[in-house]
Amino acid sequence: MEFFFLLAQAALLVLAGVMVLRVREELHLLVRQATSSQQNEQIERLHEELRQTLQEVRATLHEGVAQLEERIKRAEQVLHALETHTENSATQAVAEVQNEPHRVPVEHILALADAGCDVQEIARRTGLAEGEVSLVVQLRMPRAGQQRADSEGVSADEIVQKNEGTDE
Repeated sequence: MEFFFLLAQAALLVLAGVMVLRVREELHLLVRQATSSQQNEQIERLHEELRQTLQEVRATLHEGVAQLEERIKRAEQVLHALETHTENSATQAVAEVQNEPHRVPVEHILALADAGCDVQEIARRTGLAEGEVSLVVQLRMPRAGQQRADSEGVSADEIVQKNEGTDE
């Protein structure tokens, strides 16, 4: 009987060992499941954080786009105003040029005369009529004509007559 008792105890020990192994396997499974659920919770938290971050980025982008559109609209308004101003200025400048006759500075005419150019040459270079050039030169004559006449040994009236003869 003792043999049966020992055999029963051995069977109980084997059964207990098997049960311990099964409990251990179930604990590992539960730990894995718990770890998976923790990982799932972490993944869900990260997913939520990512979703919130994306929403913030979208909001920021929408704000930036709205600001850029507003700046583009203002730039187009400024550009239109500049184009209008430029067109008005150009039109006004053309009108002024058309209403104002071509003018050659008197100093330029006198400088050419001082350089020894005759009335015809000055008229050709400046694009003015010979009469206009002659008038400018003659108007200077009372002041400078006397000096020139003195240096050439003739009277100022002779120089004026000489210049008038070139108007033809």
